[in-house]
Amino acid sequence: MFERPEAPSPDDLTVVVVSLVGGAALKACLTALACQADRIVVVGRGASDTADDAKTPVPVLRMKALVAARTPYVAFIEDTAVPGADWRRGLSAAFAMDGTAAVAGPITISPSLSSRGLALGLSEYARFSPNEMKQDPASGLPGLAFAVARDAVLPLLDDQTGGLIEGDLFRRLIETGKTVRTSDAMSVCYAAEHEQGARLRTRFQHGRLFAGRRFPKALLVRRLGHAAGCLLLPAALIHRALRDRPQGLKVWPGAVLWLCLLSTAWSAGEFTGYLTGSVGDAAESWT
Repeated sequence: MFERPEAPSPDDLTVVVVSLVGGAALKACLTALACQADRIVVVGRGASDTADDAKTPVPVLRMKALVAARTPYVAFIEDTAVPGADWRRGLSAAFAMDGTAAVAGPITISPSLSSRGLALGLSEYARFSPNEMKQDPASGLPGLAFAVARDAVLPLLDDQTGGLIEGDLFRRLIETGKTVRTSDAMSVCYAAEHEQGARLRTRFQHGRLFAGRRFPKALLVRRLGHAAGCLLLPAALIHRALRDRPQGLKVWPGAVLWLCLLSTAWSAGEFTGYLTGSVGDAAESWT
């Protein structure tokens, strides 16, 4: 009589810190993780033994770390974030539930950020605030901090030459019947400035990457339809960011101005991605 194989322990975890800023930001992230994780790997700007990581796109860094990990669960967190005290507990509880392939929690935004930093935080993470985070994980999870079951995601990434891009991964997990969850306990705070991420060129490139990967083989007429929609996209992005603003977070005029600029740059990138049907060098700029 065959015995059912024992399920891997949710405590068997590798935490991959993707260092975008380094310095004090990396230290704050690692300090918060020190009492929550035994296996911590740093990649990117803060990885002292891998200088080339500073120029390697984030999705590629994630992919390399996922392949190198030997634990059944792998978490990714950027050093612009500081995990809450219950972050690890929430992660373990989620993976203790049958079928969980990926999980992430809500994001708070530090009010001490500059106008540009706050605008970037609102653009990326306002919809994931504790009060606004969608109850349906199919609407997406934040790339700032998330965790995956390694064996569930690796087969879906074999044909992904661009590395681990969270939006693509979560979509494919759901399409293949895997469970993607949210956990209130896995809260993190977006607390550190990422100057490169808030550059207009970077927002343009991220918008192009998003659009260029959506319909790479679609007919031109279909792509033109989506490109035309980008003319109204800046207003939609600004409205969404301010509508989903976390309660208690003051948004001053300078942040609104930057929000307009960042949203316009993203929309121009989407327009280019749909029009050309390609990502150009957008992936290489994600560092």
